[in-house]
Amino acid sequence: MEQQEQLAQQGWGNVDNTTKMEVQQVFVCCGFDAKYEQDNPKMGHPSCDSIIPKCCPNPDPVCQCQTCMNKLQTTIDYAFKLCGWIGLFFSFTEIVGVVLTRRYRNQTDPDEKMATAIFPRKNFTY
Repeated sequence: MEQQEQLAQQGWGNVDNTTKMEVQQVFVCCGFDAKYEQDNPKMGHPSCDSIIPKCCPNPDPVCQCQTCMNKLQTTIDYAFKLCGWIGLFFSFTEIVGVVLTRRYRNQTDPDEKMATAIFPRKNFTY
C-alpha cells in the first residue's frame, strides 16, 4: 500500500497543472493529499473553485472535497490487481507451453518417408 502511495505521489508531483485539473474534475477531488502539500511545492494543485459545487452541492462553508489520493486509491488497487492477474495468466500459459514442448518434442512422424539413399540404414549398396 505504501509503495502504491509513493508511486501516485511521484506521478502527481511530475505532471503539470492542466493534468492535475483534469484528474480533479474526473474524480471530483481537490489536491493530492494534505500531508504532502506542505513539504513539497510540486505537490500543489490548481484551484478547486470549479469542483467544490460538485462535491458539496449544499452551500456549506465547512464542506470540503476529498483529496485525490483517497479517490484514486481504489483505482490504483484495481489496476495493480489486474496487472497481477494478467501476469499470472501469461506465466501459467508459458509453463503449459514448456511442459507440452518437453513432452512432444522428440516424437517421430510415422508417415514420414525416410531418405534411404542419402542416409542408408542397413545393407545399402551403391
